[in-house]
Amino acid sequence: MAGSTTEHAPDYTAILGISDEAARLRALDAYLSTRSYLQGFALSQADVDVFRQLSGPPADPQLFHVARWFRHVTAILGSPPAARPPCGLQASRGRRAQPTWSPPAGSEPCQLRLYNSLTRRKDVFVPQDGRRVTWYCCGPTVYDASHMGHARSYISFDILRRVLRDYFKFDVFYCMNITDIDDKVKGVLRIKF
Repeated sequence: MAGSTTEHAPDYTAILGISDEAARLRALDAYLSTRSYLQGFALSQADVDVFRQLSGPPADPQLFHVARWFRHVTAILGSPPAARPPCGLQASRGRRAQPTWSPPAGSEPCQLRLYNSLTRRKDVFVPQDGRRVTWYCCGPTVYDASHMGHARSYISFDILRRVLRDYFKFDVFYCMNITDIDDKVKGVLRIKF
């Protein structure tokens, strides 16, 4: 577990000693606000022990860090049983699962807004054909060895395509052009996701 147990155990020891759950959650939130618990995060035994003491996610919306940490650890270990003392269970070494995200309760669904150069303001995006979106994109011009600029066009446009498909629930037809100037031939790669 890459030595993370010894780094974080002393801070967690103080948190584990707090008997009142509300006070324990506040102390855990203050501690987690100083720690990166998502990017590159590996569960330590101390994480497992603190998680097993919690009865559920915090109800207080001010405990933002604990809520995110709790969802993250739940995605890896599953839901915690009833609160109990530290148990010595081994933390998962498997692939980290990203917790699912959902908008806050009572909020309106998001709408995609794009800058309209005709009206010079951001307008709500409305596809011409229901939920179907057709998208043509200029891809790389390949004339030499591959480099990071080639990967950037694939990655950044794929991220945008996934946002349109997975978050806004559009049916996206994505078409990318790849130009090979050595042969003076313009090839079109059409990809439907």
